[in-house]
Amino acid sequence: MSVFTVKKLSNRTDLSKFDCSNEDDLDLNGFIHNEALKYQQNGEGVTHLFYKSDIIVGFVTLAMGAVRKDKVVVSLVDYDKVNVPALFLGRLAVANSERNKGVGTYLLEYCFGFANQLAKNEVGCRFVTLVTKKDYRADFYYKHGFRKLAKVKLVKGLEMMCYDLNASKGV
Repeated sequence: MSVFTVKKLSNRTDLSKFDCSNEDDLDLNGFIHNEALKYQQNGEGVTHLFYKSDIIVGFVTLAMGAVRKDKVVVSLVDYDKVNVPALFLGRLAVANSERNKGVGTYLLEYCFGFANQLAKNEVGCRFVTLVTKKDYRADFYYKHGFRKLAKVKLVKGLEMMCYDLNASKGV
C-alpha cells in the first residue's frame, strides 16, 4: 500500500502550503499555483496531486501525446503508422520539504503505471515522453530508463526524452 493518496486538482484544492520553488527555473511553482487549473479546464493536461497525510508532497501533469516512429530509440519495424501513442509528462514537481526522499521516483512510477493502465484498458500507449533541461533533471530521467529522442530539435538546453513501456515488460 502506498504512503501517498492521489487526487486530481480541482477548484477546491488548497495549494496555499505547497511550495516547490527551490531551484525552480522552470517555474513549476508558478504553474501549479497560477496555470494548472486552467490547463485542466481547457483539456490540455490533468494535474495529479500526491498527498502524504493531508499535505501535498508533489504533482504531475499528464496529457496525451504521440511521438514520431522515426524519432524513438527502439526499433518498431512491425509498426506501420507514422506516430506512436504516448503519454506526455508535462510537469513533475516535488515539495521543497520532500526533496531527496524518493518522492520524484514514486511520481515517475505512478506515471508508468498510469500509462500501462491506459495501454491495457483504455487507449494505445507505448511511451511516456517529456521535455526537460539538459542538466541534473535529464540525469534523473536517464537513471529511471528514459532515453533521448533521436533527431528532435528543441530550444537550446532542452531535450525530449521517452520511456519505452515495453522495456519494463521484457518485450
